[in-house]
Order: sequence, then C-alpha cells, then structure tokens
Amino acid sequence: MPVAIAPVSDISVYVHIPFCRSRCSYCDFYFEVGAGSALISRALDRVLEEAAWFAERLEGPRIRTIYIGGGTPSLIPAPELERFLEGLRDRLGLSAPVREWTIEANPESVSEEFLAAAAGAGVNRLSLGIQTFHNDLLRRLGRRANADAIDAALETIATAWKGRLTVDLMTGIPGETPDELDGDLARLSLLRPGHVSLYSLTVEPGTPLARAIDRGRLTPLSEEEQDRSWIEARDLLVSSGYRWYEVSNFALAGEESVHNPVYWRSEPYLGLGPGAVGTVPVRTAPDGASPRGSGAHGGRIVAARLTNPDLATYLAGSASEATRDVEHLDDRTLLFEHFMLGLRTARGVTMDRLAQVFGLDAPAVERLLARCPALRKRIDRGALAEGRVALDDEGRLRVNGVLVALAEVLDTFELAGPVLWPARTDGSDRRR
Repeated sequence: MPVAIAPVSDISVYVHIPFCRSRCSYCDFYFEVGAGSALISRALDRVLEEAAWFAERLEGPRIRTIYIGGGTPSLIPAPELERFLEGLRDRLGLSAPVREWTIEANPESVSEEFLAAAAGAGVNRLSLGIQTFHNDLLRRLGRRANADAIDAALETIATAWKGRLTVDLMTGIPGETPDELDGDLARLSLLRPGHVSLYSLTVEPGTPLARAIDRGRLTPLSEEEQDRSWIEARDLLVSSGYRWYEVSNFALAGEESVHNPVYWRSEPYLGLGPGAVGTVPVRTAPDGASPRGSGAHGGRIVAARLTNPDLATYLAGSASEATRDVEHLDDRTLLFEHFMLGLRTARGVTMDRLAQVFGLDAPAVERLLARCPALRKRIDRGALAEGRVALDDEGRLRVNGVLVALAEVLDTFELAGPVLWPARTDGSDRRR
C-alpha cells in the first residue's frame, strides 16, 4: 500500500537481519535458518536499496541512532559486513558519527574480524546475547553457544572491542535452580558490563519451548518462582550500582541506551530489512484539520506503522513497491502506546510532551488520573511534582495490570484535538 511519507529533520533506524544458524526454543521473532552467503548478500543489498529509498523521501534526515538486530547479525562474514555497513553509511548520508550505533551478536559467532568490521564503520555499542552461563540451561533454551563459547567471546571482546557493551541475561528458565541463578549473577558481577537487559522468560505459544512444556518434557517455573528469581536479579543489579531505568533495562551511570528511548517516547524510526517494523510520519489528504495537526502541504501528518514482509516477498520486489503492511495509528492509539511504553520507564511520560504532542494540559492529565484508580494508586508522587507521570517500583513490576485499566479509560477520554506528531522533545525529555 503506497504512503505519502513526510520529511523529518532527524530519525532513528532499526535494521533487522533475520538470519540464524538455528532456532532458539523460546524465540518467536521473525527469522530464517539455512541461508547461504549468496542469499544473505542479496538481502543486504536490498536493505541498502530500501535505506536509500527512505532517505530520499524523508529528505535526508540526520540519523540519530542505529540498531542492527536479528536474527544473528554476527554471523555475517566480516568482509560482507564491512561492505554492508559502509553501504548503509552512504545510503543514509552519514557524514558525522552516529551518537549510538548498536549491533547484536551471539557468543558463538563473535570474532576479532567481526568486531573490527563493526568498529571500522562506526558501530560503537555491542549487544551480546548471553542469557545464562550454564550449559544445561543453554541447551534447554536451544542456544548454540555453550559456556566455553561464552567465555571465549568475552575474552575476545575484552581485548578487541573498545566500544560500549550491553548483555542480555534471562531468569525463569524451566528447571533453573537458585544456585544456577546465583552463579549467573556472580558471573555478571565479575563481568560488570555498562548495560544489562534482564528478561524473565516468557513462553510464547507455538515455540519449541511451549511444545516441550505441553508434552511434559519440561516443567516451567511457577509464576511466584519466576517473580522471585527476577526480583533477586534486579535487586543485585541495583545494589551493584546499576540504575533500573526501564522494566527490563539496567545501566551504570551514563550507559543508558540512546536508541531504545526513541520507541519509549513514541518518536519516528525506520525499520529496514525483512520483517522489520518502523513508525514514520505520513501525510494524509487535506481534510480541513486544524493548524495544530496540519502538514506544510495540507492534510495531516500522522503516524504510520510499516511492517516489511518475509524474506521471499521482500526480495521479490523493489523498495518502491508497496509490499509493506501499513497501519495508520489514530490519535487515541498513539496516546495509549505512548503511555504503554513510557510507563515502563523510571522517567515515565512528561507533562511537556503530553501537552506538545497530545494536547493534554495539566488539568486534563489530572482528570485522566482521577478516572484511572489503578494508575493513580501506583503513581510516583515525586515524579508528578517534577512534571512527569511515572509509576513507583511496584507499579512498574505490575505495569500490565495498570495498562489494562488505562486502556479502558482512554477508550472514552476526550482528546483536545489532533495529535501533533512527530514533535521533537526538548532537552529535559532526553535520555542522557
């Protein structure tokens, strides 16, 4: 479906590399296994074509952050990765260093050549998927790496990587014992990366892990056990100097992600690659909207979520062909998503942004809180005094229940007028 993409001054970019050597038992992301080098090269060329197509229509915006995820980007051969990253720099018009450029890696495919290719192109942050240091748990998760491979990757990173490091750790793995969790936390304390993403395992329907549980081959931890193990890990991280700044994310001072808050603040971002999702501004046909919601050429600037197809369809067309799924986000949906993502963070959502983008002044926010006791009960009063709507620690642990109640209220809540999107945040609303 064709869309009239509106230009922006700056934007972030997510690149999805869907290739994996094998499937992790818990993963429900879009990925492909068994791809050879020729197919991977074709896909990367298509991403470059897509990047150039978007850059032209967005009128050459400044690229604020880039995140290359997957899939397993680290399985791309180093020469091919170098070619691709340099091509991405060219297509996106990167004339200056990107503030944060992250690439994901799995331990079994980390090499000095991979790290050198990434750093040479300007990548300055590495995201390493460890999940656990225990072989039996790694096998249960279907991970290709074993403990030795993780150790080898960490040694290589220590000697060959000068950029920032973030690692993924998982709790609540079926059969995980308290001693195994303590061992993982002890290793993490010794490693002390700048940033940690801590996930409690969710068993997604249709995954090999879900089927193994359904057939009685694995016994999941109880909800109480899952909560206890995650909270233990959280408490250790916090006591070790990490700031719990988003439900699943912890950082030492100055090591917070710059890219992820783009999602949390409902700001525009490109999604490139097979299966990638992005949210970009598009112009609707002129409809007499108020100046607050109008674009320079008439009509309204609204948010559109663009979802790329699978690999076969992605390669069959060209960047200009309308193979993407397009969802126009209405004002109420965008507002709920802003709360849904923002309330997961310690910062919450700012009153300034609620006013600038959604037309909600302080009295309107007060009415909203009055109609949503679940939110009001868990509000962080100190944050509210500073002009932010944020949850206290217990509220963030139970954020899903708060959001269910909030969605019901927003269904009937009166908005002041058209949403002004995208709107840039001021300095006080930026993650430092």
